[in-house]
Amino acid sequence: MSKLCDVCGMDPRLLCYEWEATVIPNDKLLTPRHLSFMSGLWSSTSIDRSKASRGLNMATKHEEWKVGFGPLVADALYRHAEKAMADYEYLRSRRV
Repeated sequence: MSKLCDVCGMDPRLLCYEWEATVIPNDKLLTPRHLSFMSGLWSSTSIDRSKASRGLNMATKHEEWKVGFGPLVADALYRHAEKAMADYEYLRSRRV
């Protein structure tokens, strides 16, 4: 996060790494889609580091896709991912 602050010209000392969860509003204007999208943010109390990039194992992903989507879709996803790998590696090398 401090790298992002440096890039954006922000003071990293002002970052908030923990906070109180927000009470989910009881608003009739909130749709189920909105609640589904926002509930994770509202219930969070800190930065979720489990989503941090740790590299990518294509063989493992391919097996997960086979279980989740079936072999035909998994194979198509794998081919598309392989084609995009150079772009992925380029962007990953420049991540903040």
